Amino acid sequence: DLSKLDVGKFPFNPQAHNLANIIKTSVDDVAGTAMEKEIEIVFTTQSQPVVAQCDEEQINQLLRNVLGNALKFSEPKSKILISLESDDDFATLEVIDTGIGIPEDELEHIFTKFVQSSKTNSGAGGTGLGLALCREFVSLHQGNITALNNDKGGTTICIQIPLEINLDEHATNENLAEHTS
Repeated sequence: DLSKLDVGKFPFNPQAHNLANIIKTSVDDVAGTAMEKEIEIVFTTQSQPVVAQCDEEQINQLLRNVLGNALKFSEPKSKILISLESDDDFATLEVIDTGIGIPEDELEHIFTKFVQSSKTNSGAGGTGLGLALCREFVSLHQGNITALNNDKGGTTICIQIPLEINLDEHATNENLAEHTS
């Protein structure tokens, strides 16, 4: 994944997917870790299905990375909330934990390769690549990923992706990447 990240070459196969199904799969994928720490993962979504044109594999890996961090930095017996909403154009997914949070001046940098928060690089493990991969996947989907600290502690990772990808723009960006490498 790192070498693909360096050259911006991930397989990208967008198709219409119900995001709730991908989220449920990702939650199932991290359920063992959640059970070990007795952390409850609570997923809420709107009543209407949120169908987005996305690469299922990438969205699943993105969510596993974000949930993995939330689990790693949350106290045992706490909760992680996942919410999914949409409007006419975008799906908004939030992963909200009550963990240790991220220093304000580091919030933007945590999506950079090999960067870890000063609060977390003291032996919690990891390479500092998980969130960089997340940003790459969100970028391929023409979306946005941000981190913010919660008032009562912990972090919210907010992911916005368009329901429809502009495939013409995507093809243009791919061609540009090929010509500039």
